[in-house]
Parts: sequence; structure tokens; C-alpha cells
Amino acid sequence: LKKRSKHESFIRSVKLFSTLNSYELQNLAEVLQPVKYKKGEYIITESEDGDTFFVLEKGKAQATKTLSPGCPPKVVMHYAKGDYFGELALIRNAPRAANVVASTDCTVLILDRDKFMRML
Repeated sequence: LKKRSKHESFIRSVKLFSTLNSYELQNLAEVLQPVKYKKGEYIITESEDGDTFFVLEKGKAQATKTLSPGCPPKVVMHYAKGDYFGELALIRNAPRAANVVASTDCTVLILDRDKFMRML
């Protein structure tokens, strides 16, 4: 219960969830699972199958994308607490469009496709 209320107060501050009522926030808080990543770890890998949505609870991350074959990935986005990613692959059932790499040690709250679809 303590964990749920901690997540609930955090997700209430996430812009994406600002229109949810208390009941919906409670349900979301129950299904979000925290996962920790160390600095430099890949949270998402470009072109892998995407079935998980992520909300950054602590730390920072950056998205990188391969813009030209054979060239190293370029940073295309920075993420901080409250930012989210992975929603496009989840909704479109498409491969990941970019990498997301932890810039610092971080914690993300994850929601998989099955739980996401049940929430709708």
C-alpha cells in the first residue's frame, strides 16, 4: 500500500496522466512496476520489439538513434523525472524507433502491453 501511494503521488505529477481521476490513478499505480538501471545501461534498444511503456521516476536518460547506416547513434532526446517513452511501439505494435540509455543511475516505472490494454 505504501509503495502504491508513493507511485500514485508521483504519477499524479506526470503530465500524461493529469486527466486521470483518483480511481484511474490508483489502478495505474497498482500495475506500474519499478525497474532500476545503472548509468550507461540500455533501457530500450533500437529496432527491438516494443511491448513496454516507461515513465522515468528517478535519474536521467537519453534517446539515441542511428541516422545513417554504419554511423554511431546520435543523441536525439533527453529525458528527466516525469518524462515517458516507449508509448509508440506499445500503441503501434512496431519495433523501437530509438535507443534509450540511462545517463545516470535511474528508476523507471514500466507498464507492459497487456496491462496497458486492460487499462484502456
